[in-house]
Amino acid sequence: MVDTVKYWSVLGKNTLMINQAAFSNWVGGGANNVGWLAGVNYNITYEKDKDLWENIILLGYGQNDTKGLGIRKTQDVINVSTNYGRKFSKSWYFSLGAGLQSQFAPGMKTGIIRKPKKSPISWLPVT
Repeated sequence: MVDTVKYWSVLGKNTLMINQAAFSNWVGGGANNVGWLAGVNYNITYEKDKDLWENIILLGYGQNDTKGLGIRKTQDVINVSTNYGRKFSKSWYFSLGAGLQSQFAPGMKTGIIRKPKKSPISWLPVT
């Protein structure tokens, strides 16, 4: 039996950030707010003999609730890519790749939050 796990490498990180700002007795302006960001960033690679397959997954979403402005998204990204390469000389590969870029929620006009008319993932129809 061949151990196929040793040909795979997984590097990645998960992040969660929560922030809050409060302004009381503050002459210079500013608005009370609370926000959060969450993200996933992974690189998954398969390498054996002349084959190299790299996959990158980058997901991120965040919101901020500012007094007087309401809730707004601050980050919104779905980015998935894959690339397969076959080595044909010491430093050169033939390769083929594909990628997907989208977002979790509809965009918005500054100061105006739109209600979604479509699925949050822009290429999926609402059923």
